[in-house]
Amino acid sequence: MLLAKSVASDLIDTITSKAVDGIVHSVFDHACNIQLDRNSLVTLISSKLPNYPAAIKLDIAEEQKLCSFGFKVGMKASVNKDEIKIQGRIQA
Repeated sequence: MLLAKSVASDLIDTITSKAVDGIVHSVFDHACNIQLDRNSLVTLISSKLPNYPAAIKLDIAEEQKLCSFGFKVGMKASVNKDEIKIQGRIQA
């Protein structure tokens, strides 16, 4: 399980107790974009990056690459205030 180090304040209304479904939009070494049903993006970022709007900073080693977790474009994702599930891969 991956833990969140910080969550952007502008995500508070988006990430509630009710799950919001989406898909993995794009995956990079230090970021993974999840496109939600409402055509908005939530970005998972490594601890190496500074805080960004609409981003969840993960508590991982700075040298850890997000692409190493097996995220693939098109994978189903579900986001709520307690966890992020990416097609059975992780919970954050």
